[in-house]
Amino acid sequence: IFLQVLKLSACKYLSDSPLDALYTDGALPFLVELDLSYSSIGQTAIEDLLAFCKNLVNVNLNGCTNLQELVCGSDDCSSVDMPVDFCPPNCAPAKNEEISEQSGRLLEVLNCTGCPNIKKVVIPSMANFLHLSKINLNLSTNLKEVDLMCSNLHSLNLR
Repeated sequence: IFLQVLKLSACKYLSDSPLDALYTDGALPFLVELDLSYSSIGQTAIEDLLAFCKNLVNVNLNGCTNLQELVCGSDDCSSVDMPVDFCPPNCAPAKNEEISEQSGRLLEVLNCTGCPNIKKVVIPSMANFLHLSKINLNLSTNLKEVDLMCSNLHSLNLR
């Protein structure tokens, strides 16, 4: 039996380090739904979970107060601004683009409603989110920058 759904919503005292076990060495290769809503999880842990759990279809980060930005994909492999597009250590930018082109992300729904500290959401075409159809950024009052290059995006909520 493989874990497909992980719901850690409202875990107010959840620290980042215990979550390392969830994604280290591909521990959750079949995880398709991740709910971290209203938890106290930090920015780095969110980035790591999204980077290593490559088969996620539905991600719920509603009310995550520690989420400050989601920047997917980068030409710089050492950038910490790569929460969803993982790049192995010591890779060159050309290698990063090859990885992105070969492995389209399965993510369809991204919920970030009521994330009071999120300021930036960037998903360039090289991040390869071929299936992303719905993004909800409702009630994210400090949102300053949204740059999305998702060819199948049908619903974007910025209310």
